[in-house]
Amino acid sequence: MALTSTDLVSLDEDGSTGASTLTLVFEAPPPPRRQPAGTRRPTQPRKPPRVPPGYIAPDTHRPHGSYVKYKVEDCRCGPCTAGNREYVSQRSRAIQRPDEVWMPYVPATRARRHLLDLRRQGIGYKTVASVTGLSPSAVGKILWPTRYRGMGRSQRIRRQTEQKILAFRPEHAAGGQKVDPTVTWQMLDDLIARGFTRTWIAQQVTSPNARSLQIKRTLVRASTARRVELLYRSLEGQRGPGRRSRWGHD
Repeated sequence: MALTSTDLVSLDEDGSTGASTLTLVFEAPPPPRRQPAGTRRPTQPRKPPRVPPGYIAPDTHRPHGSYVKYKVEDCRCGPCTAGNREYVSQRSRAIQRPDEVWMPYVPATRARRHLLDLRRQGIGYKTVASVTGLSPSAVGKILWPTRYRGMGRSQRIRRQTEQKILAFRPEHAAGGQKVDPTVTWQMLDDLIARGFTRTWIAQQVTSPNARSLQIKRTLVRASTARRVELLYRSLEGQRGPGRRSRWGHD
């Protein structure tokens, strides 16, 4: 270490003052002792691996081949290992290259707004999760806080989660949820204008024994809206036979 000097003031025998210098010297610590040749350092026992090699996690809502399956459920199957390798490679490439931006998370504002719009149409978050393949808890945390864990609403979500939620449409709901029938009736009016009768459309959409088209213009079941859409797409560019009497005339 560096040497420091301190000036001390002392009195001589004749009473005059004289200055003397006291030098403080700090000794460096001794170097570590070298072990004799031929001696081996004690080795620390290796920790057993957290996941056994080749472990395959059971089937859940998380699909095999995804990064989250590899990290959360510790699946070490071939597809999950490849998915984790691809994720790490993509992340490293985006961080190192100036022409790419690594943004795995995005604000949950747009997804929350879309879920609230669907809820006003009678479609709950569990239906969205079932159709999109997402976890119901992950979708629910976008709307409400997790009180038993003391956590608020999700402020950030993965970009893939946002894309799946925004791609969901009311027509995708499978069940008795009521949706806006505007688009459904636009398709029905076009089919009727092209010569397809209401009775024939009802038999194709609802039941083969149907006698009339009983679809309200206020709300319609999501399953009915989906069947109307499929029928409309299958009849694209075709014209119906029109109304015919029992004698075969228009």
